[in-house]
Amino acid sequence: MYKPKYNPIYSFRYISKNLLRLGNSPDKVVEIEDENGSIYMLLSLMDGNREISQIIDQVCLHYPDISEAEIKAAVEEFNNLGFLLHTDQNQHILGPNEQERFKGNVNYMSHFCPPNMDPSHFQKKISNAKITIIGMGAFGCSLLFNLAGLGVRNVRIIDFDTVDLSNLNRQMLFNEQDIGRLKIDAAQDFMSAFYSSMKIETINQKIDQYTLIEPLIEGSDLVILAADQPFLLLQRWVNEACVNKSIPFIAGGINITMGQFNTIIPGESGCIDCMHIHNFKETEDYAVIVHRVLEENFIPPNTATSPNLMMITGIIASEVFKFLTELEKPQSLGKLLRFDFMNYETTKIREWEIQDDCPTCGSLSSEHEVINLFQKEHYIKRDVVPR
Repeated sequence: MYKPKYNPIYSFRYISKNLLRLGNSPDKVVEIEDENGSIYMLLSLMDGNREISQIIDQVCLHYPDISEAEIKAAVEEFNNLGFLLHTDQNQHILGPNEQERFKGNVNYMSHFCPPNMDPSHFQKKISNAKITIIGMGAFGCSLLFNLAGLGVRNVRIIDFDTVDLSNLNRQMLFNEQDIGRLKIDAAQDFMSAFYSSMKIETINQKIDQYTLIEPLIEGSDLVILAADQPFLLLQRWVNEACVNKSIPFIAGGINITMGQFNTIIPGESGCIDCMHIHNFKETEDYAVIVHRVLEENFIPPNTATSPNLMMITGIIASEVFKFLTELEKPQSLGKLLRFDFMNYETTKIREWEIQDDCPTCGSLSSEHEVINLFQKEHYIKRDVVPR
């Protein structure tokens, strides 16, 4: 039986003698005239413990001039405005442990939840997702930790590197006793203690060619690219594999004072090769620039600090949340966004559509001058430089 419940994340209070304000979030505030206090009483009675008939009886007892129909209409209006939680136990799909552990998540999701839907529905979508993280360095560590906080239960992590003392300024899943161990093993051990319900598949693999990737991402709902080498090439390889498998992916990186990130959903947004082709059309000598960058192959020393890393990976994890719940589109879908660590501003570097002449996802499936640059054999065989 439906028992209306006013969502406790929102306040309701008088801001003047007869003016009642509901909500405390800038994007959800409603002000209502309440001359006799009946609305305040109605809101107070909607605590999730009373059936609608019991609420009607109580309101009518104190305000006999108000009809049953008017009370039902008021309850429905509060529901349509998004101030009520759906508390039908038949719709609850989380176990007791999940309800307690992730109640903060569910409370947050209730802010976006459509009327008459249990917000735990979105938590279940997160827990059922299967995510592959390529790279278990600074980005991969932080994102795995964020995924655990969100409640993702099925994760595949791929890396070949071992823990080094220099990693410990930013790779917070590891400790001094882990030095020399495979990062994937140390990460799995950490998570088994932190979130025992998370099932982690570890793969010890260096990705130095495109053909390795498709089997590694098989069965994933989302791929997170948390590695950047071979520079420029790895993102293209992951892009092609994800397009071929119709698997969305999110990628990010750090460049001293700023981080950047993008989201690709095959068939919905342009892919990474579409971005290069778009840039080729919009930027003079873009092919020359790409050629020079590939030839130089500049791999700088690591400049990531823990605070900066946490900011950019937190933003990327928020994009993961949006994608998994479908409550909102990722802000970086089909875009390359930059986050400035100095002033905390986010800037759109570029945005692109699906390019018909993209050899990876376009309808023409033709070769392209700028894409051919990436496919020279002496680039493809490049090794990964530890940092």
